Amino acid sequence: MRWISWLSIALLATPAVAQPATVAVAFDRSSIRPILAEGLADKASRRQATADSPVRIASVSKLITALGLMRLADAKVLDLDRDVSDYLGWRLRNPTFPDTPITEGTMSYSADYPLKGKRLYSGGGGLVSTAADYARFCQMMLDNGKAGRTRLLSRKSVELMTHDQLGKIGPDQGFGLGFGVDGIKEPLSELGSPGTYNWGGFFYTGFIVDPKEQMVVIFMAQLHPTGDLNLARMFHTLAYQAVVD
Repeated sequence: MRWISWLSIALLATPAVAQPATVAVAFDRSSIRPILAEGLADKASRRQATADSPVRIASVSKLITALGLMRLADAKVLDLDRDVSDYLGWRLRNPTFPDTPITEGTMSYSADYPLKGKRLYSGGGGLVSTAADYARFCQMMLDNGKAGRTRLLSRKSVELMTHDQLGKIGPDQGFGLGFGVDGIKEPLSELGSPGTYNWGGFFYTGFIVDPKEQMVVIFMAQLHPTGDLNLARMFHTLAYQAVVD
């Protein structure tokens, strides 16, 4: 079995920090090790960046929400074919299709924003994480639902989440339950593997999980708009160029 070292990098660029802080984390199945932490996470307080520096992950939050829903499905508490309105206690519909119940397909695009009283729970974009923590999540997915010796998801649920759910409805891009799936409907546009699953967020955050290469790549920044920057694509390319047989 070929050994691959995985890398997670967080670039913490905020209006309060003129020069972005950089955090790099190397990890494998046995440990997560900070290998680089430089710059300030907060200029006002002079707080140094670390592997535990928080990052607003925006739409990458959806995958954590999808994980929670699939755990409920594994526990037979949630029926993926049932109208989500039955669980919310109020009627939820896509305005474009007001008569169509919303079932598991909602995870194919996003996790919606359930309202409870006057509070808004942003399951689709409101979480904060760290490079190290999101590395643990991606490693769990790569290991078919196991985090170390603890199984969080069944292997079949992982397969369902990372399998295209749109079919002919989406002829260009594959979408699983929460994840985009590359190279299954159109040729790959950059270095990678068919079946790699991924997602990205508003503040220049993103990740890929490549089961074929047994590889995870995570990129986290705090920047919007990104202008002409192509750091995420460059990082993606460099990660795959580092793969050697």
